[in-house]
Amino acid sequence: MRLKPDCIPCFFKQASIVANILKVNDEKKLELFKGISKILAENISPHITPAFLASQVHKYIRDFFQNDDPFKDLKKLSNDRMLAFYNDFIDIIRSSDDHLKMAVILSTLGNLIDYSLYTQVQLEEIKNKIFLFKPAIFDYEDLRRDLTKAMKVLFITDNSGEIVLDKPLIELMYKKGKKIIVAAKERPILNDATVDDLKYVGIDKYAKVLGIGNGDVGTLYPTGNKIFDKAIETADIIISKGQANFETLYDLKRDIYFFFVVKCSAVASFLKVEENAPIIMLKRSK
Repeated sequence: MRLKPDCIPCFFKQASIVANILKVNDEKKLELFKGISKILAENISPHITPAFLASQVHKYIRDFFQNDDPFKDLKKLSNDRMLAFYNDFIDIIRSSDDHLKMAVILSTLGNLIDYSLYTQVQLEEIKNKIFLFKPAIFDYEDLRRDLTKAMKVLFITDNSGEIVLDKPLIELMYKKGKKIIVAAKERPILNDATVDDLKYVGIDKYAKVLGIGNGDVGTLYPTGNKIFDKAIETADIIISKGQANFETLYDLKRDIYFFFVVKCSAVASFLKVEENAPIIMLKRSK
């Protein structure tokens, strides 16, 4: 997916959220926006992905504030609050008619936890949203069929907090005898999960945890990380979480499943769906 005009205001919105987290004054915020405007003027092109430009913007934001991880406290809060609900989520899955389907729904709805776009996230309400789940794209039967045949699974994570809702699906695949690699960032970017976050919530009990090795928005393949790039090439099935990973991996020459919630008009228009729609989508290789 390539950059759209509707993407531009989102960069300023994300910068404003970071500035508010750090409690800076209006003068400092305007100075920040001035620098971002220069980056946008120098880099805007219809041939790049929104995530690529977002990476440039957030590198500038980190340097501007001299803060490598402005979302640090919110990430821990997200992980801790969702871990408090973990047994509830397991009970919901066990009481469902289709354990895999409910675990997939739960994982997808976890993408609602995104402090880089939503200034307030009511984590408790996610449990209620499970029962109101109405996906715009729902390629679940393809996923179930492919998982039945697959042995090697690559699972690419997105946000902190969200990874707690990914954990039941990863545990379920592990118990089915799958060999699973779960990938996350090695360095902080926005509220994305890092390798340390995966270990903190216990995903390393069920999968090999792998650092992608960058601090970029999304996943810019090839990453230069030989282990991760080989996992992309050799996995029997790839599951990618989050909108930024959708933007950067959409053109991957592999079949890939995308789980996310549509969070902007540009992606909604691209997929011809409504904003806020949950997506469980198989993108076939070309």
